[in-house]
Amino acid sequence: MANANDIDSPFEIYHVRFKTQYKLTSSLLRFQEHYESPEFRNKVFDLEEFMDWYVTSTKHGTFSYYEDWSGFNFPSSVFQQFCNGSFKNLTRKEEKFLALFAGMHHRFYVIATYENANASDQEQTIAHEIIHALYFTNAKYAEQVNTILSKYDLEKFKTSIKEMGYHPDVINDECNAYILTGLSFQIKRKNVKNVRDVKKELIELFIKEFGINPTKKKGKNVLSKLVKEFQFDTE
Repeated sequence: MANANDIDSPFEIYHVRFKTQYKLTSSLLRFQEHYESPEFRNKVFDLEEFMDWYVTSTKHGTFSYYEDWSGFNFPSSVFQQFCNGSFKNLTRKEEKFLALFAGMHHRFYVIATYENANASDQEQTIAHEIIHALYFTNAKYAEQVNTILSKYDLEKFKTSIKEMGYHPDVINDECNAYILTGLSFQIKRKNVKNVRDVKKELIELFIKEFGINPTKKKGKNVLSKLVKEFQFDTE
């Protein structure tokens, strides 16, 4: 069994824990959606603009974002347009979150979750977000993941991912993380074929590259030790 020191990641990974789901999602909405929204990726936008789009795109008829998501992940490059003034009228929560990383000029990766989630869900969410971090920070691993995914007909699967609200540029990253850590209801109801075979190959790759099985409790415990923990309070 490998330990966290054996896992090669050229970036530091920071895990920020929020007290509640609302504090998590309301603090990080624009950071996360600037990174992977199908509509707003790499764009500057205000909260009202996003809210109007989200209500329409999700077809819920209400703005449910704060209840829809339980974990986030993004690279430090996302902060650039928040720090250079491109994003106007930063909220107090956004300013406080940016201050957490003030003076840090090296590249790093952020994952974020909230405390009072179900313990099992929390463990799965953390593993899911760390797998994103490893995919982004380890080019060799990402290339091998993409090669495996390209061998299978996953069109329905990828469509389901897109329908959940992800940009096309991050679909393979999301496929890998969801297959390894658990499928959402939106994907399961599509009855997507080939997932079992793909999962077997992705687990074998993860074990080869990192020495652990991310689907097992011991493996998830090792993954959790990869990150530097921050407690974050918006008050």
